[in-house]
Amino acid sequence: MLFKYIKHSWHHVVQAVELFWYREPISIMQKLTLALLSPLSWIYRVIILIPAGLYRLGFKTRYQPPVPVWVVGNLTVGGNGKSMLVQWLVSELKARNYQVAIISRGYGGSAKSPLFVSKHTYAQCSGDEPLMLFEACQCPVVICQNRAAAIQMLLKEMPHIDLIISDDGLQHLTFKATLQLNAINAHRQYGNQKLLPIGPLRAPLNTLDTVDALVYISQVGQTMQIDEGYAHLLVKPSHFYPIQSPKHTLNAVQLKSKQLNFHAVTAIAHAERFFSMLESLGLCCQTHSYPDHYLFESKDFESYTDTDLIIMTAKDAVKCKPFATGQFWVLSVSYVPN
Repeated sequence: MLFKYIKHSWHHVVQAVELFWYREPISIMQKLTLALLSPLSWIYRVIILIPAGLYRLGFKTRYQPPVPVWVVGNLTVGGNGKSMLVQWLVSELKARNYQVAIISRGYGGSAKSPLFVSKHTYAQCSGDEPLMLFEACQCPVVICQNRAAAIQMLLKEMPHIDLIISDDGLQHLTFKATLQLNAINAHRQYGNQKLLPIGPLRAPLNTLDTVDALVYISQVGQTMQIDEGYAHLLVKPSHFYPIQSPKHTLNAVQLKSKQLNFHAVTAIAHAERFFSMLESLGLCCQTHSYPDHYLFESKDFESYTDTDLIIMTAKDAVKCKPFATGQFWVLSVSYVPN
């Protein structure tokens, strides 16, 4: 209980700090806060550069996988759409008869050693994104903080796999990637272009010099800043379905005809993207945002009544499946490359 309270409080702190990242500080207090946090940004820079230096100087060696490994990552903190890009890539590769698998850190999960995600896996163990990817992509997913270990276990158990996609990992140095893709939020991009905690960058901006391609991710109705000549993946709302019965789909008009109290509940980074997508469909929802990767429990929904309908993302749904009722619905999305 105390941990969840701390996490909720931290969520509000992060939301306040993010305003500095994507907007010019205007008040004296905002400018003073950035000045006080600046030394921490330099400390963070040193911390992330030390491991890279050890590999560069040969004190550490990187694992060379026997099959191609594509890394889909991002330079900024959360909410860039990399998991969406992973889903689209897996779909396209499977359509071309590739035997594809996914590796992931399993952020937010309790697993300490390499683990194959399955239909019996709980989000508390694997983390929400790996479980969502397993359900959406219908391909093997292995989680481990050490991605080299994840690759080795995957290929030991499934030697027929001929291409692996790493969900995140641009900052992970234990293995050599064949291809590195950087997912960019087309609306927010790189903010003030400063390192954590005074900016959204997880690594210096010149890290982009080492990636193979930039892919902008945007959604319908969002203002975009896309440089000409770069890849672009557009995320569009598709349909709604109840968690208990995914094959029972409705469009927005059909869902609105239910005339219930709609609640948009989500635990993703930049929740406003989800809320604005629902708004673009004409759904008037009460909005409820939780910290990214928050592990929902049944008691989080005890206050809802029979006249309420809860709408969430697929990432949220995998955490609610064990206790979901007919009130829990998911907004499914599709991906259109430009």
